[in-house]
Amino acid sequence: ESSSWGGLVRGVKMLLRWPEKYRVSLWTRQVEAGLMSSLQLEWTLANYASRRAEKAWFRHASMEVSAAEKQGMLKNLRMEMKDGVFYIQTRFKVKLCHTLGVTELPVAMGTSRLGYLICKDAHDQCHKAELGSLAVSRQTAFVVGAQAVLRKISSRCMVCRARKLDKETQAMG
Repeated sequence: ESSSWGGLVRGVKMLLRWPEKYRVSLWTRQVEAGLMSSLQLEWTLANYASRRAEKAWFRHASMEVSAAEKQGMLKNLRMEMKDGVFYIQTRFKVKLCHTLGVTELPVAMGTSRLGYLICKDAHDQCHKAELGSLAVSRQTAFVVGAQAVLRKISSRCMVCRARKLDKETQAMG
């Protein structure tokens, strides 16, 4: 059990490295042929491992999303399943593609550990109120019930508490 979204992904990346031998050898041959630099190879490998790790966690989280869908909690969301992961398409497909580079977002429940860690990571990046952190969390995934989770996280955050403190005024009397 990890306490951060980044730590969770890093841990799974290590577990998923062994099946990547073929892909690594293919990219290594491209470096040897001069089609790719060693820096591009390093970035490609890291990016590929991160995407695989994220997909593994979202596959796991899709079980909770499926259960919530069967209970009728997600009636208003247009979701579709691809490779064992639920994805949501927004009304603003073109804008989403321009801003985030994707046309769909994976779905996670706010009650799950994954949803909590995504929201916590988003809050730790900006330390803003719920809506600011919500926009940051949507860069990773669509978390159902994220506002309530972010409200709870910001109420526990010491940085946010210190920002909310009102300065005392001197009572002249």
